[in-house]
Amino acid sequence: MSLEHSPARAKNRTKGKRSRHKIQKDTSALRLAYDPNEVAAKLSCSRRHVYDMIADGTLASVKIGRLRRIPHSELMRLVEQQEGA
Repeated sequence: MSLEHSPARAKNRTKGKRSRHKIQKDTSALRLAYDPNEVAAKLSCSRRHVYDMIADGTLASVKIGRLRRIPHSELMRLVEQQEGA
């Protein structure tokens, strides 16, 4: 038995299998609004802190049906406000 693998055999092993790794495109420049989890990741804070900022008026948000979204412009305002403080 040969230690080398034939190309035909290698091709058959991968045929029909999906990759485990999903490639995610950075679409942040195209987004109008983010969910609280995305905002928490972008600001390096907890999701709870994002909801607290929404509750105390520090961060404005909109509800779309049952979904809470934070506009991109609001994130930019918050960051600029923190830089100036």
